[in-house]
Amino acid sequence: MFMRLYLVRHGKTDTRMENKRQTPLTPLGELGREQARAVAKKLKSIDADVLLSSDWPRALQTAEVISKETGLNIHIFHNLHEQDVPEIVQGIPDDSEINLRFIHERTKAGKVLDFNWKFEGEGESMSELLLRAKDVCNTLATEYKNKKIIAVTHGIFIAILVATMIFGFDADKKTIVDFFKAFHHHNAGLSVLDYDEDSGQWSLVCLNDHSHLI
Repeated sequence: MFMRLYLVRHGKTDTRMENKRQTPLTPLGELGREQARAVAKKLKSIDADVLLSSDWPRALQTAEVISKETGLNIHIFHNLHEQDVPEIVQGIPDDSEINLRFIHERTKAGKVLDFNWKFEGEGESMSELLLRAKDVCNTLATEYKNKKIIAVTHGIFIAILVATMIFGFDADKKTIVDFFKAFHHHNAGLSVLDYDEDSGQWSLVCLNDHSHLI
């Protein structure tokens, strides 16, 4: 038996279109709602059993569109939220001095594989993010056996979650960092993974399908 997981990144926000960093409360923009409708129509035909969502507004609003199209009730799964970052970098312009310093220091930490780094000691480190991804994997494997699951979440967390699934809980840090740098998930894009309940192995079916947005 196997479980199939459909990972959906939330639709685009006006904040990102304005080249600003999002906050936990950033909602969908109109383009994001259109993207949500497109992925919802694609998902209608899969006959999913469960619809999970991060409780952050942009993910939840995307899930609401999917719920309307599929008839599935939304189940909040808090651990699907995006990586927490310090308040000092939330909602600020991409080209601001603080954001540029944040990116520089994060990149520097990645190069030396410092997974405990936090900007000015606040937010969620890579180590903490990986632990949360492992918890999500374990919850899915134990609570949703032999189910088709739609999970609406966020870009960074999708990258870490997929890396955790395909490379395993004991993957070396460089593998995680290299995958994270190479991978970008489109807004309202779709990635699909299967979980073999007998072997305990995840396998990748498709990655970042956004053909429905073209």
